[in-house]
Amino acid sequence: MGPYGRNVLIRKSNGMHHSTKDGVTVANDLSSEDEIEQMACDMIKEVANLTAEQVGDGTTTSICLASSLLESIQRLDEDSYNVHELREEIINESEIVIKNLINNSHKEINEFAIKSVAGIASNGNKEIVTILSDIFSQTNGDATVNVKKWIGDKIKYEVIDGYKMNSGYAHPAMITDKLKNEVYYQDSVLFSTNLLIGSAHNLKSILDAASTFHSSIESLVIVCDVIEDSAIGFAVDLIQKTNLKITIIKAPEMGVHRKNIIEDVALLSGAKKIAMIENGSTLSNLTKDHFGKCKSFLATKNTSVFSIEQRTEDVENKIRQLEIDKENSANDILRQQISNRINSLKGKIANIFVGKPSEVETKELKDRMDDAVASVKSLYVHGYTIGCGFSFFNAITHSADSNGRIILNNALMSVTQQIFENRGFYGIELAFRDGAKSSYRDLKDTEKIHSEKSLLSHGIIDSTEVLVRAIRNAVSVVGTILVTKHIIKGYVEDDLFKQR
Repeated sequence: MGPYGRNVLIRKSNGMHHSTKDGVTVANDLSSEDEIEQMACDMIKEVANLTAEQVGDGTTTSICLASSLLESIQRLDEDSYNVHELREEIINESEIVIKNLINNSHKEINEFAIKSVAGIASNGNKEIVTILSDIFSQTNGDATVNVKKWIGDKIKYEVIDGYKMNSGYAHPAMITDKLKNEVYYQDSVLFSTNLLIGSAHNLKSILDAASTFHSSIESLVIVCDVIEDSAIGFAVDLIQKTNLKITIIKAPEMGVHRKNIIEDVALLSGAKKIAMIENGSTLSNLTKDHFGKCKSFLATKNTSVFSIEQRTEDVENKIRQLEIDKENSANDILRQQISNRINSLKGKIANIFVGKPSEVETKELKDRMDDAVASVKSLYVHGYTIGCGFSFFNAITHSADSNGRIILNNALMSVTQQIFENRGFYGIELAFRDGAKSSYRDLKDTEKIHSEKSLLSHGIIDSTEVLVRAIRNAVSVVGTILVTKHIIKGYVEDDLFKQR
């Protein structure tokens, strides 16, 4: 935990080893032989998984907060409080802390902030810091960043044109990376349509046309409006029986917005024609012009990212036409919708490829890169705040007039204490100077005074959004545990039970 946190070496069931500092990865590999204890552990793991899913970092902070909250609650006399009232007190106090965190944040995201956050998240890896500073500085934080492993002994990256869609793969069988639950292709054929794919026969028509015009096809991405289960089932059967990689994505949004997305994806991929109902197309008369290509493709359960070599003249013409439409529109809502569409067509994708001589080192470095990317991206939500626990200290309300406030304050301070101990400073005292909250004092060395100004000058900062998510998720799960009175275990019916 923190910039001086150490790695954990995990032995997998398949005999492979994984060295990582990623909190959620460590948490998910912990288990208990006690069934009841394991149920509680799984709930705490959910805190880490939620935070990882939302911002990709802050998982250890979430678990430390949840643990401290539970320990503080257990120290209370059960007869002195009502569980539902205590839960509401903790939730309300957490929202006050979150509001204070956001209000005290620095909103300007500059190169200093990017390098500082990337450095802390990557344990001071200078190569990662330099790469992320370059990517986010030249894209102003708007780029979608993909991190993948490759066979090599260094990190390389590229910033290219692309498109991000808020919809993912249609079936888990399409996943290529089971550890991350992702689909990843390079040099894929893409087909986008709002025609109904209503049967296995319809899907076969698409596959036959794609293989006819692209003889070396290894992967196919289909973006569609409506597809029946029978067609998805046919695709899953093909995936399991052949080497062909197929991913089907149902376009997001509704009505005209969905139609626009289908059209834009086809246009970006380089397709000269778009298989649309309005164009009189059918799935039996497809030509080479109906298919495009993407340099790389990445999909999760909820998102898809298409990378292309560069925008074609057709795309540039479309952007110019949309800008004219936006200028001529008097409807504010429509102008915003057009603006969003333009931004999507102008999107940038940053692909980072991580490679080292050994597989263990590659995985460990990729975890660092993932953490750093997520931390820097989260900067663009609420900005950043002072690190080393100062932000928690400054955000809490110090008057202790409720159990909920005391419990939350203790939990936040326990995280601060752990951060300092990882830095080698033990016996930390929260110090007040001139009546204001301003510094920490190392009781072992009274000359070491750590002020906000000195921490800021050294780039010891935290992404505010990471802290916000960590607090909310810890409080949410602990609140659920707090109001739980009984546990019901499942059972296996035996012959004696059946007879009774």
